[in-house]
Amino acid sequence: NGLRDRERVKLTAVAEHYSRGVSSFEKGDYALAVAEFEYVQSIRPGYLDTSAQLQRAREAMLAQPTPTSQAREDIAAGLLSRAQDEMEAESWSKAIATLREVQSLVPDYKAEQVRALLFQSMYGAGAQALEAHDVTAALEWFKQALALNPESVDIRRQITLASLYLQAMDAWGLDWPTVVS
Repeated sequence: NGLRDRERVKLTAVAEHYSRGVSSFEKGDYALAVAEFEYVQSIRPGYLDTSAQLQRAREAMLAQPTPTSQAREDIAAGLLSRAQDEMEAESWSKAIATLREVQSLVPDYKAEQVRALLFQSMYGAGAQALEAHDVTAALEWFKQALALNPESVDIRRQITLASLYLQAMDAWGLDWPTVVS
């Protein structure tokens, strides 16, 4: 039952992120659409037409005109402010997409602050996934956060706990000593 529940929660999350990706694409927020579709791909490869949608979003993002360097910094400042608002609202996936957009637009714009906010958002997304009982998604977010801050003891602990939980669920009903340990 636990495995079925976990799979049901995972499918619900995948459908929600796919829907957000489509909505973001329709609104012209291509970076957020790319982030949502990439997340769907990482959790459920081959889900509906995610690959095609991801390609369309990337092409649309590349087709946008390139602003001058001062305009890029102004845009980056606005995006950073938007990301902070999204973080306050605990819209972690939106904040992550916005911060990645800042990094792609102006890679050296407040790089340390952007990395710190990205780490915090990924940790928040992982915690939010745990609250939704989606340990698999939480583990992926925690791994991405660890790549940004390999020294974080808390992230390493979260990854260990999530990995052990998933190992126990895989052995459930098959190997009780493994589940217990």
